[in-house]
Amino acid sequence: MRPQVVPASPAPGDVAPAVLAIGRPDFPNILIDTLRRQAAVGHCMVFALNRAGAATCLLDAGNIPIGGDLGAAYAGQFHESDPNRDVLFEAEGGAPIMLPSFAPRMYGARYRKIFFHDSGIVDKCATAIWTGDT
Repeated sequence: MRPQVVPASPAPGDVAPAVLAIGRPDFPNILIDTLRRQAAVGHCMVFALNRAGAATCLLDAGNIPIGGDLGAAYAGQFHESDPNRDVLFEAEGGAPIMLPSFAPRMYGARYRKIFFHDSGIVDKCATAIWTGDT
């Protein structure tokens, strides 16, 4: 198998470097670099939720110094108060899930304090995909 070479300056809209990096140790860095080029994203976190209600932080990449702590807090209990939770668990497996946008003021006070005020996050975007029960 030929090694994958990441172009020094990928073309605008090119997400191929992130796709080609899946499974490699440098994937988190390449993913956040791609997101920054495409949408000025500062931090990216990926969680796995299962239909039994458990959550796990799978990826924490970016410029928020307390990102690891936020991931642990979200996976530990705050996923239960995420306003997207109802939409996620009402969705049928395999069907596309359209998640609504929420302004920070629409989150509970404790969630808002930890995930917006204390961390410096100004906005967040969520995407969901069900595969089986996860």
